[in-house]
Amino acid sequence: MREKIKRLTPKPLIEAYKKARFFIITMLFALFRLFKINKKKVVLSGVWGYGDNTAAVAEELVRINKTFSEDEKLEICYTTKRPETVRNYAGRKIKGIRALKDNSLSAVFALATARVWVECNHKESYINKRRGQFYIQLWHGGIALKKIEKDVPGLGEKYLKASAKDNEMVDTYISNSTFCTQMYKRAFGAKCPIIEAGSPRNDFFIKDDRASKSYEKKRLKFLASKGLLSKQSLEKAEAIVKSAVKICVYAPTYRGNDSYDYLDLDFEGLKESLERRFGGSFVIALRLHPLVSEGRADEVRNICNKYPGIVINGDESGDLYHFLRFSDVLITDYSNTCFEFSMANLPVFLYVPDLSEYENSRGMYFEFKELPFPKAQRSDELLRCIDEYDEKKAAGYIKEQKDFLEKCGLKESGHAAKATAELVLEQCRG
Repeated sequence: MREKIKRLTPKPLIEAYKKARFFIITMLFALFRLFKINKKKVVLSGVWGYGDNTAAVAEELVRINKTFSEDEKLEICYTTKRPETVRNYAGRKIKGIRALKDNSLSAVFALATARVWVECNHKESYINKRRGQFYIQLWHGGIALKKIEKDVPGLGEKYLKASAKDNEMVDTYISNSTFCTQMYKRAFGAKCPIIEAGSPRNDFFIKDDRASKSYEKKRLKFLASKGLLSKQSLEKAEAIVKSAVKICVYAPTYRGNDSYDYLDLDFEGLKESLERRFGGSFVIALRLHPLVSEGRADEVRNICNKYPGIVINGDESGDLYHFLRFSDVLITDYSNTCFEFSMANLPVFLYVPDLSEYENSRGMYFEFKELPFPKAQRSDELLRCIDEYDEKKAAGYIKEQKDFLEKCGLKESGHAAKATAELVLEQCRG
């Protein structure tokens, strides 16, 4: 709905609104400088909702907060466009976190008076850090395939200027590899300390024991929260700690053009190939990039209606990484999720119907043909890749993926959220 309103609103009116918002929030930040910085206040942010790296850190802070006395407890705030996602994350209420709507009076006040900011996107150019505040940047991508920021040829001057302002405010970056560290220095112009602690959102890819009963019980509850298991089926499955339902996430990334060829997939044939190769009863969760999902919401719903029981709307499911945690197969294209999902030794397939166009327009850090994943440019090729993904090929790809990540200097330990939370505590107590 918001995208439709935006399309129908005259451009001069939109620009006038943006300028007014910029002025008002800038004035509010100036006003709130009259208030002291609260050394126990932490503000984490997630543009598209509660999730990604900042959610993982928030939950670690909540866990630590429970061990503190009332006098020691941190005030944990989370700002987002969708504060309801904090109140209902994967079917459960997140307790111990104050949800604030982006650009609201309470969100601006929290940012202006917090000791620590934790972010995984750029902050808007009207947000200004005060002396005495500490800014931790986690970013929303680890080892990247598609180029970012200054590494992208022809990226808009306005965006780069706003990006540079934000990067100058950052006190510490958290990186998951030597590759990322070099990328941050080059693409962001990072001059502050960079800590190679891993990406908090990837912790469960490293730590989860998928064969354990505790993991399977969490997975069953997740399936039930998505309507993939009835209450009766959940109770029965919990009794035997087993379910035949499997999930394949199809998560194409942002392209920056009007081409949506990647949605032209044989989903029925895809389900059959997945079940033939991996067993179980598969559903395909269609998950678009947040910059695309709202504008294509009707199209996604139409696909789900066309393939009932086969395709489900992954855009309505909150945090992508919570979804990936309980999924069995990933199909993507130029997204760094391919590297992250492979950390759990799970099957990843790349479907790239617009490969040559994307390579020419965006640019990549690696030669696409050298990536250690099965690749397809047509729907029938993708199905063949899945059908031919036998145990021997799977073992070969897993070895290639491990070698690839090792060459990138991967530093994931499964404790990135804890390391980041400890940095927050250190700054709050310093």
